[in-house]
Amino acid sequence: MAKRLNIDPDDYDFSGWATKYGVKCDDGRTIAHGAFDHFHGRKLALVWHHKHDEPAKVLGHILAEARTGGLYTYGKFNGTPNGSLAHQQVDAGDLDSLSIWANKLTTEGPIVKHGTIREVSLVLSGANSEAKIDAVMAHDGYGEPVIDEDGNEVFDHIVVFGGEFIEMAATSSDSNTTDTVGDIL
Repeated sequence: MAKRLNIDPDDYDFSGWATKYGVKCDDGRTIAHGAFDHFHGRKLALVWHHKHDEPAKVLGHILAEARTGGLYTYGKFNGTPNGSLAHQQVDAGDLDSLSIWANKLTTEGPIVKHGTIREVSLVLSGANSEAKIDAVMAHDGYGEPVIDEDGNEVFDHIVVFGGEFIEMAATSSDSNTTDTVGDIL
C-alpha cells in the first residue's frame, strides 16, 4: 500500500471516495483491490457527469490517494460558473456522489483488475454506491478555511459511513463534566 499523501485540507474543498474496491457496481463490475493504486499522487480532472468532451463541464481537479479500501480523492473546484455552482451544491449537501471513467481495462470476468482513469465525475448517483464525498471543508467567501475561536478548522459537514472507526475527544474547563458522544454530536 502506498504511503499516505501529505495533504493540507486548506488546499481542497472536499474529500471522498472516487471508487471503493470490492463493491459490485450497478454495471455488474467489481473493482478489484489495488486496481487503481497506480494513480496514487496523481491529479485528475473533476468533471460534471462524465461530460469530459465539454470543456465547460470541467469543475476542477482531484488528487488521488490509494488506500486499502479504494481510491480516495481530495477535490478542488475551479472558479468557473459551473465549478462555483457545483461547489455550492456540494457545500449544501445536494451533491455527494463521485464516479470514475476509465478505459484500457484489464478484466477477469466482471472483475476489473487494472485500468486507466481518465477523469473523476461529480454525479447525481454513481454506479459504485460507496463512492461518496465524506468531508466538505468550510471556507469563507475568499477561499480561506473557517477557523473557530480555539484556532481549529471548522468543517461545514462530515458524513460518516458505517464500519468506520471514530475517535472523539472533548475538553472542558470543568473537570467534573463528562461529555457523552451524544453531547458532542
